[in-house]
Amino acid sequence: MDTSLFLSVCNNKIFNRFIFNSIKCIRDENFILSELLYDGKCIVYRWNEMIESPQVMAGNGYIGLLKQWSSSNSIKNMKPYDIFVTLVNAIRANSIEILRYLIEDQNIDSGIIVGNLSGTKYNDLLYYAVWFGRFDIIKYLESYCQAHRLKLKYRNCISKAPFSQDIEILK
Repeated sequence: MDTSLFLSVCNNKIFNRFIFNSIKCIRDENFILSELLYDGKCIVYRWNEMIESPQVMAGNGYIGLLKQWSSSNSIKNMKPYDIFVTLVNAIRANSIEILRYLIEDQNIDSGIIVGNLSGTKYNDLLYYAVWFGRFDIIKYLESYCQAHRLKLKYRNCISKAPFSQDIEILK
């Protein structure tokens, strides 16, 4: 890598402000959730906006900031759909620590885990773990749901298993 080019970009005030004040989402076909990412549009957050949004913190793997935010704000006061999006973002970011924190420490309603939000049926969290190829999260969700007698929707997951590009997930 050419360090002089890197330094010239970092020393440029416009680029520096843009890079360090914004968090840009990656637009990759495998990561676009039209129902969760506002019709597939790339959304840019400033740092001060990001630290106020548990969905964005979970999606970027900021467990420390999420814990700090939840110490002054109750996650249970969020709308069920917003909690669901936060959990899906944690799965997408491959952060089993955030997922465990939200499910176990914050005692998320079991209906959200299995995709039943206020009477409206969504795909469960297993569906997204399969879609993104998160094998350790799949194992965690299976063991958690089995221990708490929750029913996962395995049939819906079969259609997304090929997107994970992992034969073990299909098995």
